[in-house]
Amino acid sequence: MVYTTIKPRCIEKEFNNYFFKPRGISLCELVVIRLGHEEMEAIRLIDVEHLNQQDAAEKMQVSRATMQRVIDSAREKVGKALIEGQAIEIEGGHYIIKKHKKCRGRCKTVNFQEKTGPEEK
Repeated sequence: MVYTTIKPRCIEKEFNNYFFKPRGISLCELVVIRLGHEEMEAIRLIDVEHLNQQDAAEKMQVSRATMQRVIDSAREKVGKALIEGQAIEIEGGHYIIKKHKKCRGRCKTVNFQEKTGPEEK
């Protein structure tokens, strides 16, 4: 088995405890799509902050090609969840929380394994 090193993506904050699901359906009855924190950051930068891919890539300290892959993956997952009535869980990924003046050295590197299970497609 070949292991590759994934460079952590820089994000401004973790999107903790975020779950989105269709109203009126119990979570245990739904397929759950997992969106990594770096995918949420890409959506935030490109779709909410309206940065172009090059500028968003620079903020996350990745190449423009990597940014393209991350945003494509995120949009596919969100679109599938919305169209097919699935739940979205924001969890996991491979990222570094950006250091800023207010953190006083408390910023951290996070390396979560992507969870996979029978409920994820």
